[in-house]
Amino acid sequence: MVAVLYAGVVEWLVGWRNLLEQAGASGPAPVLLVLIGVAGSYVMRALRIRAALAPAVRAPLNAIVRIFAVHNAANWLMPARTGEVSLPLQLRRHFDVPLARGTGVLLWLRAQDLHVLATLAGIGALGSGRTDLHWLGAAMLAGGLCLPAIGYLLAPRLARRIPRIAQLLSATPRAPRAIALDLLLSWGAWSVKLLALGAALGMLLSVSPWMGLLGALGGDVAAVLPIHAPLGAGTYEAGVLFGLSALRPDFGDALGAAVQLHALLLFAALAGGAYGLTLRKSPAAAGAQET
Repeated sequence: MVAVLYAGVVEWLVGWRNLLEQAGASGPAPVLLVLIGVAGSYVMRALRIRAALAPAVRAPLNAIVRIFAVHNAANWLMPARTGEVSLPLQLRRHFDVPLARGTGVLLWLRAQDLHVLATLAGIGALGSGRTDLHWLGAAMLAGGLCLPAIGYLLAPRLARRIPRIAQLLSATPRAPRAIALDLLLSWGAWSVKLLALGAALGMLLSVSPWMGLLGALGGDVAAVLPIHAPLGAGTYEAGVLFGLSALRPDFGDALGAAVQLHALLLFAALAGGAYGLTLRKSPAAAGAQET
């Protein structure tokens, strides 16, 4: 029902024929950029998850990539971020990871995502030239920069004081080297994805990759909010348009480019999710969790 309504609104505002003509004019480059960005992001996120599970769980990187691909597809398909529960459930199914530990991995993964996105959004708002966004940008930048430090300092103290939640907080790295790797992978995953999507959006809208980056950032910020609609229908486009607002583009052109980028992301996510569903628990998985 949501997909039908979304298709009708796009036809009314832009027209699918016009979108197909624009897509043909852009060539295959945007498709390749989106696929590269999504695949690179998956690999770096899988490395983060594997590092959070170590040394208790020995998980092949390819298996974690496929688990995350299913998790990402579930988030696109289900409303209000309810697809998040798929990650701890899959980790338990494939690697016997307790739900508490798997949930802790998910929470820390999202906390780091919030750190990166809030920092980038704050920088974007401050540099947009819109004075009405300066206070919001400053607050987002400060919050984004402080979030990891709070997590690194607070998690071990809470784990000592409240043993019942120690497993939930075990995904937070403690050693300086592990913290540095955690931050590097977090920023790397988002950098690869957003730079690729920004370049793709720039091609679709005929603007610079840096302006495209602001639109892609707006779309991804909208995609991680709890108000995220099933398939991101409408909410993703709204985020892209907000990110591009400083450019003041033609509404029809900007919406058309946002819809095309959204369609490419959905294709990549659903194709990755379908591939990830072929993962089966191997006989060795039962021994993945050390006793």
